[in-house]
Amino acid sequence: MRGRIGILALVCLAGMEMSCVFETRPQPSRILFLGNSITYAPANADFGWPRSVGMAASSQDKDYVHQTIRILREKGMDVEAVLGTRDCEICDEVIGEHIETLDDIREIRPRYAVVQLGENSDHIQINSGRLTREYLLLLEGLKKRGIRDIFCISNWHEASPEDPHNQAILRAIRHFSDIHWVDIGSLANRPEYYGDTTLYSDRDILWHPGDLGMLRIAEILAESIWEQR
Repeated sequence: MRGRIGILALVCLAGMEMSCVFETRPQPSRILFLGNSITYAPANADFGWPRSVGMAASSQDKDYVHQTIRILREKGMDVEAVLGTRDCEICDEVIGEHIETLDDIREIRPRYAVVQLGENSDHIQINSGRLTREYLLLLEGLKKRGIRDIFCISNWHEASPEDPHNQAILRAIRHFSDIHWVDIGSLANRPEYYGDTTLYSDRDILWHPGDLGMLRIAEILAESIWEQR
């Protein structure tokens, strides 16, 4: 596994004055997750969303981010998740927030990046080319900051790469030869993969992947990352 080597730790041997050895401590490979509410949604009591996790998971360990990490660790990869910041008050839409906060990545130094974006773009943004342009800017920014492997998850709720959001995203991805398309289209239009009506009533929450949907996304994504380790 190609993990980074952490800071050298100076360890002085007991009973031996001025005798020291250097010990290397491998650090987990960081996976940067850039996404919308499917990746992370802060709790919002106004419409019945009770927890700060990927919507509509029933608990933190059930969202796709945490399940991806669990699966990869079970396979033997030493990895940890980092959520991309969206702290940008003047930004328009989620992709814009991630573009404007790309410099924060320099401190994180991720080995991998996962991009789960596009669902919030409407048909005007798709037809005008805005979704493609912003997605492309984000990918270019990630590449410039040295991220070697980027995994782009297909649009939730779209079954085919030919569907509008997916086509807009793929037009951006095609500018690169080494970005990985993670197709979750097989989960679309399957009621069992959506939010649990026994837990939530708001239709916007229920549109998101529930626990089983989150697990299936994690399984598909983890397999793609595992192949590129």
